[in-house]
Amino acid sequence: MKDREQLIVQIRRYPHASWGTLPRQNGSWECFFEIPGPRGNQRLHAYGKDEIDVLEKMLEILQREHISPGERERP
Repeated sequence: MKDREQLIVQIRRYPHASWGTLPRQNGSWECFFEIPGPRGNQRLHAYGKDEIDVLEKMLEILQREHISPGERERP
């Protein structure tokens, strides 16, 4: 299991318009990730039992969809 900050760093490496995690009324969590595209943004969703679980699931989706992490900005 990875820690929250490490998962966030890994997820933020992927190109995105916006992303975030939200607690749901039933106690589970949702993670959304918007990918910019030529026809507008595409939104991916992951759901899990807690924030760490949902971050891990979103990272798995991004890796499975073969979305390439963007290059980090250089100072």
